[in-house]
Amino acid sequence: MSKSEFKKEARYRTKQINIVKINGSISAHSTIQCDYYFTFDEKRNIAKVRLDDSVYEFNTSGSEPLANFIRTTDTIKKEMIYSIKSDGEIEDLLNQEAVQKNWEQFKQNIATYELFENSQQQEIDKIINSGDMEYHSKEILLKNSATNLFNQIVLGQYLTRSFSAFEIEEFATISHFFPQVGFTVSCDTKKVKDSDEQTKYKKIGKPVFVDVDKMIRLYEQLYKEQVGFKFTDYLYDYDMNFTVSKADGLIDYASVTIDERVKNNLQSQVMYELNRVEL
Repeated sequence: MSKSEFKKEARYRTKQINIVKINGSISAHSTIQCDYYFTFDEKRNIAKVRLDDSVYEFNTSGSEPLANFIRTTDTIKKEMIYSIKSDGEIEDLLNQEAVQKNWEQFKQNIATYELFENSQQQEIDKIINSGDMEYHSKEILLKNSATNLFNQIVLGQYLTRSFSAFEIEEFATISHFFPQVGFTVSCDTKKVKDSDEQTKYKKIGKPVFVDVDKMIRLYEQLYKEQVGFKFTDYLYDYDMNFTVSKADGLIDYASVTIDERVKNNLQSQVMYELNRVEL
């Protein structure tokens, strides 16, 4: 597909800050910055997401090999081409073969990375097997694409519908503290401000249902000894603000805050900001 086939284009810089707190004290902190080139063909409802650069920072001593490895894995899904449904959500991945080829080339050199210089072959084999499972399964690739924060922001019903036709949106996610617990988040979008150049929106998300009983059992196994206090209440909030350009209908700015808590005991905060920059 040539660049000329796409009618809309934008470059974005994103910054994601992840903070984990236990008993109010920070136990983990990381920052991820990315540079994306995005194009959208509104006639065929095809979107292309190209990751041109990424930077990872972990505030843990000796984490540089991990950051370097993760940054390199970004090249596997450097370019993803999606067909988009009428509600702006991802329908299909159109270049799976190219992604698979990238993975096949990448996995040949995994053992050479500093991160694995002291690893046993079986540990490397586990990573390779996990990659084989993901990159050769369109279902898994689509699921992971749908949970990517950049995709969640840039691929939405605003691309394909007028505000009067907006509907309640839902997305699937998993708990940061309890990966065994998945749930659906329901989001309602409201128009906040209109000007000649832009329209501002606010999106609020809340879980539809969370299996708290399962969380309590897992909390007792995984965190009770470290935290000390018993399980309290589980809280999850998704808050997004975004601004759409009236010139081409693409997002100019967006910010997302995801706050997950076992109240007073555990907290995971994700703060994500997206800015449109010069092409």
